Amino acid sequence: MIGMLRFCITKIFIYIFTFNSICWGGQYFYIIKQNDNASVLLHKAQLKPIYTKQGTLISLRKTNSKISDINYILPGQRLVFSSTLADQAVATGAIQILASGEIVFHQPKVAQSSIEQRKIASETNQNYTSESPISKAPITFAVNSSPETTARAHTSNDFINQPQSELKFAIGMGYSRLDSSQNSASASFISKAIPSAFIQWKQHWSPSWQTHMAWQTSSIEYEETDRGTLEGSPKVSTSGFGFGATKVFESKLYLAADVGASEQVFATSDNPGTAKLHTRPITYLGLSFGKKILEVRNLSLSAELAGKFLMKSTGSDFDASSGLDYSAKVFIEHKLKSMSVFACGIFSKTNQNTSQSNQGITDLKSQFGISIPLGGGGADNGKK
Repeated sequence: MIGMLRFCITKIFIYIFTFNSICWGGQYFYIIKQNDNASVLLHKAQLKPIYTKQGTLISLRKTNSKISDINYILPGQRLVFSSTLADQAVATGAIQILASGEIVFHQPKVAQSSIEQRKIASETNQNYTSESPISKAPITFAVNSSPETTARAHTSNDFINQPQSELKFAIGMGYSRLDSSQNSASASFISKAIPSAFIQWKQHWSPSWQTHMAWQTSSIEYEETDRGTLEGSPKVSTSGFGFGATKVFESKLYLAADVGASEQVFATSDNPGTAKLHTRPITYLGLSFGKKILEVRNLSLSAELAGKFLMKSTGSDFDASSGLDYSAKVFIEHKLKSMSVFACGIFSKTNQNTSQSNQGITDLKSQFGISIPLGGGGADNGKK
């Protein structure tokens, strides 16, 4: 009787402490795996409706307010489920909750084909061993555990803590205005449509830290106006390269710092009302600040303000003083199953004088492109 009483008390204490460890905050968590996203997880958990105003995606976003973008979550990151959503998923039989509070999805059973069944039966008959029918010796079955299978399992588990990366390609079109003044004379030039190309590689080391490298190029052809005449070729080509780091904050704000070099266009003149175009690589230090201001399903709208400090440069024909470049960007992105498409509009103003003239350049351009996630190099390389 005393032994039974001790057993019951022990069971009660274990239940109380286990329940408190799981439900102290009324929340449970799921550890993100490769290729997971919020919508897919809610669908697997049979938590519908998902996309309505009172849907489960909105509820999940509120529960995970510390995650800047719930549609972009990294392997190893924890996604918190409220007790309400977790109870609903348990009721459907889609998940199981461990003692630690971790959510585990039940794997669907896959029916074996007749060929697989015959193969298993054949292997079972071949590997069956017994000393004699009467000896009641233990029955043993051979189990295949190849090094390849073990290595594949280890690789899949190791992938969780590896960083993710993405590659962006964009093409653009825009216009530029160059204003140059020397003493009391001034000249202005308007460009034709400017084609451009942009490539960026971004590495996500954690949900809050990123690094990136970018390269861009454009071809500019200016036209003469009633306020200026061009000497020499009216067409110039520019390119630039830069790299930097980004800090993402919980409130969907981000702050980025960049360093690089880009070719700037300069107009020099020996005669009033005329100008000759030059390009020269200028080193810069940049700082940008942005925020995701709207998000509806897989569509998001962001805005960014950026500034660059342009270093001074010396040359045989002219010297360029230090200058400033500031810009504003509006960015729209739509996330698809395996990639994202985006469009952005950019307004920028550059002021950098030379030893011969004072000048400013105003640019207005748009870009359209795709963003491709590259994964972290797991065993499946992003394939299910």
